[in-house]
Amino acid sequence: MFSFGRNDYGQLGLGNNEASRVPCKIEALSTLAIRDITSGCYHSIAITRTGSVYVWGRNNHGQLGIGTTDDCNFPSRIDALIHKTGKMWLWLLVFVGVCG
Repeated sequence: MFSFGRNDYGQLGLGNNEASRVPCKIEALSTLAIRDITSGCYHSIAITRTGSVYVWGRNNHGQLGIGTTDDCNFPSRIDALIHKTGKMWLWLLVFVGVCG
């Protein structure tokens, strides 16, 4: 997975807030099999083939779902979104649709 562009809130997922004019590898996702990815204006969400959800970027309204309103400049896994059977909760699908 690669990202580039503005990075005011860490939305590139590179571990910093520096903009990039060239595609940069998101190292935190490099060993994961990403099934789907979506983004809002300043944040992104990735879902792996195993159902893990990773979020990063602006979080001023808690939109990342990580329990704070601090921005996150690297992908963070949200374990609370996975049901014990390995299925995602339905509200996640609505959340992703709203953000994308």
